[in-house]
Amino acid sequence: MLMMEKNEKKMPTFESHDEAKEWFKGEYGSLFILDSFEMEEGKKVMVYHLVLNKSDYIKSLDKMENNKVIAGFDFLNSYQTVKIHEDGQVNISY
Repeated sequence: MLMMEKNEKKMPTFESHDEAKEWFKGEYGSLFILDSFEMEEGKKVMVYHLVLNKSDYIKSLDKMENNKVIAGFDFLNSYQTVKIHEDGQVNISY
């Protein structure tokens, strides 16, 4: 079971990116990691990784840093993507 399925029902409605980010950091601590940002309709959307398997996640990042091939789905299955919009809207990949 993915981590967010347990908590999605208790996730509040957020008014801002910062409010949503603080909630996720409070729930998941260091397993909630900023990955990048993208622009959607002229507004910034922050993209986070919610780490589900820390060992696979770190091994895969190490391989990428050393220009090694990541075989299989270990990396993709080691995290969920969480997008947080400026207005606090949250999109979670499952």
